[in-house]
Amino acid sequence: RPVLVNNFAEHVRLMSADSDFRFSEEYEDLKLVGHGQTCIAADLTVNRAKNRFTNILPYDHSRVKLTPTDDDDGSDYVNASYIPGFNSRREFIAAQGPLPSTRDHFWRVVWEQHCPAIIALTKCVEKGRDKCHQYWPDNDQLSVLYADIEVTLMNETVYKEFTVRELKLTNISEPVAPSRTVKHLHYMAWPDFGVPEYAAGLVRFVRLFRTRLPPSPSNKPTVVHCSAGVGRSGTFIALDRLMQCAAKNLPLDVFGIVYEMRLDRCHMVQNEQQYIFIHHCLLYVLETQYDMATNLIGNSLSQVGSNQGTTTSAFLSDNVVIDFPNSITSNDVGNNLNAGITENDVQIICSNGSTTFIGTALQHQPNTTWITTPRVEVHLNPAFDDDEGIAESGL
Repeated sequence: RPVLVNNFAEHVRLMSADSDFRFSEEYEDLKLVGHGQTCIAADLTVNRAKNRFTNILPYDHSRVKLTPTDDDDGSDYVNASYIPGFNSRREFIAAQGPLPSTRDHFWRVVWEQHCPAIIALTKCVEKGRDKCHQYWPDNDQLSVLYADIEVTLMNETVYKEFTVRELKLTNISEPVAPSRTVKHLHYMAWPDFGVPEYAAGLVRFVRLFRTRLPPSPSNKPTVVHCSAGVGRSGTFIALDRLMQCAAKNLPLDVFGIVYEMRLDRCHMVQNEQQYIFIHHCLLYVLETQYDMATNLIGNSLSQVGSNQGTTTSAFLSDNVVIDFPNSITSNDVGNNLNAGITENDVQIICSNGSTTFIGTALQHQPNTTWITTPRVEVHLNPAFDDDEGIAESGL
């Protein structure tokens, strides 16, 4: 059911008619995808307590296996599954939020799989309910030992909707192994129930992830988790994959991607509202790519020959580059973003070699200047319960 990029807005309009009736029909067709596959390891008596929810279990064929530590049948078990992405068949690991008893197993996954990044999509506690046991050091701890893995908080930057941490991992049981750095991107703006009101925040977060970890077939798996590791996690993974399709002007197949994920982990994109939200996020992606490209190109062409000096490259396709000055006024982008996003909320995610940061308009400053780094990619291509509702109903 792929849809051409140029036809996607009309496709969403048709699907949304009559109270999202066609969305409901399409999502219903995903209901039984993947069901009937074996979950023998997850259902072993020794492993049952390691599952946060009794009905969210990894399939045997796609589960992540830990290196066995003893003769115990369950020593290789963790509630996590390999999930395909745009660039490789095992681009992601979708995992449940760690329990106190599985926190050390979580870090073994990160270490053994050489994971470069962790995407967290839930707070530890929401509405008084435990969603995920905290598995990283607080600011006042700096380093914490989780079994054999010492985790050190190198830095932490808090933004309006998310927090970015850099963690150093040292395996004390492997003294000759060098320490590793892991990026921890923690999105905390998902509401306790339903989906985010606006698409912009999650789209920004995915773009941030991809500036910190550019897509590559050689990347090791990135861990993505919420609480059950299927709802918000599935939404994020699907959106990341579809945004890369959009950037390359490839057909957008939301149904096909969710179908494929569900063959490897049950309930991925856990409810209809999340499924529809993915479409709204893609609309936002396409609209802002076009608006930002139009403004940036116009700004560039109007100042060709000026003495501003340094320029920034806008990559409009695989082989077209247009330069524009590094200073972009807030009016160049602020007027073209969707309702609900104010000028001061907008953040341009950029990269400059090994340094990555977010440029934001300063509040209450007239004629604010956007500070950007020397590389911005621009592509010119025209609720229910929370995400654990199904999981908890099975307890």
